[in-house]
Amino acid sequence: MSIVAFKTVRQRVATAVAALSGWRQSAWALESFGSDPDQVQHHAFAVGITSSRPAAQPGRRNLSEGLATESQVQVTFAHRLTVDGQVAAVDAALDAEGDAITAVLNTADRTSLHIVWDSSDRAPLGDGWIVTTISFTAVHRI
Repeated sequence: MSIVAFKTVRQRVATAVAALSGWRQSAWALESFGSDPDQVQHHAFAVGITSSRPAAQPGRRNLSEGLATESQVQVTFAHRLTVDGQVAAVDAALDAEGDAITAVLNTADRTSLHIVWDSSDRAPLGDGWIVTTISFTAVHRI
């Protein structure tokens, strides 16, 4: 397993989501994204690494090969709900969530980066928005 820096993990995930049709990475960092309905657009997203920790047991680390690491990666995106068809719009948001999960999981090469989907959370934002946060664990070496 080759070394993959934290920023490279974040960039690979962002590139995978950005490749989806109609999706655009927000200028807002993950920590700020979705805090105000005026700053989001349909299928705008942010990616960040929220935490990291060593994956190997103490005493079993071979630092010459890099430190095995588990990083928590989050993808947060906004989906616009339509007034006249909210149930269908929620279904479309769920489809978009599935597309994003699949895109991220397909970006892992399983030799230098392994990604596992952990969970998804959905919350309303203002009038007519759903903000979804998808959490992954990325296993890599730093």
